Amino acid sequence: MHSSMAFSRKTHVSYAFGSLSRLPAGPGLRRCSRYHRRVHASWHIHSTLVLAQAISNALRGEPKDDVLRLSSAGLSAPKVIAIAHGEYRSKSTTEINGTGYAVASLEAALWCFHHTDSFAEAVLAAANLGDDADTTAAIVGQLAGAYYGAQAIPADWTNKLWLQDEIEGIADALLSASAHPGQAPTL
Repeated sequence: MHSSMAFSRKTHVSYAFGSLSRLPAGPGLRRCSRYHRRVHASWHIHSTLVLAQAISNALRGEPKDDVLRLSSAGLSAPKVIAIAHGEYRSKSTTEINGTGYAVASLEAALWCFHHTDSFAEAVLAAANLGDDADTTAAIVGQLAGAYYGAQAIPADWTNKLWLQDEIEGIADALLSASAHPGQAPTL
């Protein structure tokens, strides 16, 4: 399935994590909120809203516990509501599965963030869960990056990035655009 295909079509659960692993911070929260009102109670849309809340909290500089203090207002998917209420926090590693299913991937990512103290620890915890580790790592990487900052990403990881300069340029343009809502970033 291509990312350009609409979710209004019948979507296999293994594809629905894309909304989480590619979530844009800031404008994404407002856009997701508008869409979720028009679409039936979709667990993948609600999962994206919960992640967007956490990232927004992190970008505002909230303490870690407050980053994970998430509202379930407007959510109707019971498993996503349980995640928003933090029920994953007391689970053991064996109870967490980053399977690629949006709800499980969200739970795994939030669990990794909650149970670690750095960007690298969070991403490595996600990778070590197995299953669809790249998806879980991409999700927790967004949240941990928003919370710990770009400087917390190990240099030996970023130095190996293909198109590193272009990626950093896009990130800088998005950051600059966030100071001017309503204007498209110059990429």
